[in-house]
Amino acid sequence: MPNQPDRVRRAVGEHLRSLRQALGWTLDDVVARTARQGVRLSRSTLHRLECGRSIIPLDTVAALCRGLGSSLSRIDEIVRSVSIEGEDIDLSGVTFEHLQERAKREARRGRFDRVLPLLEAARDWLALHDPSEASASRKSRTLILIADCHRRLRHYALCLETAGQVLNLEDCPPTDHFMALVLHITVGTQTDDLYRAELYAARALKMMEDADPKDRAYGCIAIGHLRQKQGRYDVSESMLTKAYDLYHDLGDASALARTKIILGQTRHLAERNEDAHALVQQGLATARRSGDLHGIFHGLAVLAEIDIDKGLYASARAHYDEFSSLARKVGDHTALFLAWHGFWVIARREKSTREEERAERVLKRLLMKVPIGVPEAERFMASLTEEKPGEDQTSPDTDARPTDVEKSS
Repeated sequence: MPNQPDRVRRAVGEHLRSLRQALGWTLDDVVARTARQGVRLSRSTLHRLECGRSIIPLDTVAALCRGLGSSLSRIDEIVRSVSIEGEDIDLSGVTFEHLQERAKREARRGRFDRVLPLLEAARDWLALHDPSEASASRKSRTLILIADCHRRLRHYALCLETAGQVLNLEDCPPTDHFMALVLHITVGTQTDDLYRAELYAARALKMMEDADPKDRAYGCIAIGHLRQKQGRYDVSESMLTKAYDLYHDLGDASALARTKIILGQTRHLAERNEDAHALVQQGLATARRSGDLHGIFHGLAVLAEIDIDKGLYASARAHYDEFSSLARKVGDHTALFLAWHGFWVIARREKSTREEERAERVLKRLLMKVPIGVPEAERFMASLTEEKPGEDQTSPDTDARPTDVEKSS
C-alpha cells in the first residue's frame, strides 16, 4: 500500500522470507510458482519485498501466500500487530471507567480505529490493576467489545481470535459466551464461511432464550442473516422479525434501521418484492436520521443490488455514486472498494468493456488498502487470475479522464 510504514513492510517481508527458507526454496522457485497463478514477479522484486524495501500489493501477497502454503489471515495479524505499535496509551493516572468512556465517545463518532486502542488499554488496565476473579466479567465484556470493534474494522481473523479467548475463559458470564458465539456467526456469514457459522449458530440457539433482550436481538439478526445466505428465507424472515420487535421495545433506532434493511433484502431474495424496496428505503431513511454510517452504506448497497437484479443499471449506479462519495468523505477505503466493485459488476452486466477496465484499474489500487477476508476483494482477485492470466492490465486508458473518486483512491 502506498502509505505502508517501513516496519509493516519489513515484518511482512521477513515472514515471507522465513516461509520460503523453511521450505528450502530459492527466489526463482517462488517466482515460478507465483507465475503459474498469473502473477508476474521478478527475482529482484521478490528480493526487495522480502527486505521490506518495496510496497506489497494485496494481490501479490495473496499469490505468495498460496505459493508458500501460508494464510492471508496470518499476514493480516502481522500487519495489525505491527501497525498499532506506537499507539500505546499511558495507563498511569487513568481508570478503567475513564478509558471506557473515551471509547464510547469515539464509538458514537464512528471512529472505531480510535476505539480499538482504548479498549485494548482498558483490557491491559484490568490485567495490571484488577487481576482478581471479581474482574472476570469486566474482562470478558471488554474482550467482546474488542472483538466487535475488529469486526467493524473488518479485521475478521482478529475478531475470531478475540471472541475465541472469551469462549475459553473460565467462569465466563453466559451473556458474554453467547455474544462470542454470535460474533463467530456474524464473521462466518460475512466471509461466506457458512459451515463455521452454522456450527456456532447451533450452540447459540440453545442459549438464545436466556440472553438479555439486546443480545438476543443481535443474535436473531446474526442467525437471520445466516439463514438468508443459506437460502432459508422463511426462517430468516422469522428471526429478523423477532429482532425487529425486540429493538422496537428497546427503542434502538439504528438497530431498527439495519434490521429493516436486512429484512427487505431477504424479501427481495425470496422474490416477495411487494414491499422489499420500501422496507430498505425506510431503513435507509432511519439510518440517515440517526447518522448510522454503516446502516447508510448497507442500505445503499442493498438498493443497488435490487436495481441490478431488475436491470435498472442507471438507478443502481446512482446508489453507488452516493456510496462512493460518502466513503471518500469519511476516508473508508474498504467502503470505496465495495462501491467500485458495484460499478464493476454493472459494467460486466452491461458488457461495457471500457467501463469494466476503468473500474478494474481503480479496484486494483484500492486492493492495497482493503483488509484481508473481504469476500468481494477475494472474488475480484480470483476473476483477474482466472479470466485474464496473461494480460497486462496496467496499461492506461488514454481516452478516459479519471473522476475525482479515482484520483482520491
